[in-house]
Amino acid sequence: MDRRTAMQSLVTAAAAVPLGGLAASAAGRRPVPGSGYVPVTGDWEIALVDINNMAKHPGPIDKEKLLSTGGEHEQALAILDSFFYDRRKWYAANVPNDGVVTNLPPDAILEVPAVATQEGMVAPPTGEIPIPIASVLLRRIAAAEATVDAALTGNRKTMTEALILDGGVYDYATAEKLTEALLKAQAEHLPQFA
Repeated sequence: MDRRTAMQSLVTAAAAVPLGGLAASAAGRRPVPGSGYVPVTGDWEIALVDINNMAKHPGPIDKEKLLSTGGEHEQALAILDSFFYDRRKWYAANVPNDGVVTNLPPDAILEVPAVATQEGMVAPPTGEIPIPIASVLLRRIAAAEATVDAALTGNRKTMTEALILDGGVYDYATAEKLTEALLKAQAEHLPQFA
């Protein structure tokens, strides 16, 4: 898997939640209900699992179950309609930067306003964002990059450093303990760390 695909997968896994309410958010962590990074099952996780299971099922989707599950998927039909009929409606979308925000890396994935067209999601150029906001996003991007590197290589040290870069943990000893706890809790999904 290449780096860009891994970053987009990270954003998809994070369910496109903006960082700290910032309009343009780089691929970063999704707050987990309960306490930061602790793997707690919440209503949003149950809904996400239900939706993923419906999408992977070979038969037709149970309309009642889909409609009874809230979330961003509710906009899916409207977005598809805008794609198909080129209605050019605006949505918040996760897109590769590719020059949308000029003072952020071009390969960063940003959540920005975008138009759904027959060509796909098109985000208009924003130019530079204020340096204080860019610095926050650059730190989040660095944390996401370190997370992707750790996931691709199975490197515990890099994962520990990613936790520190993210800003939720400030000392290395705590980050190491958290890394081990997270890897233990998610061992079945992270064989590269075995």
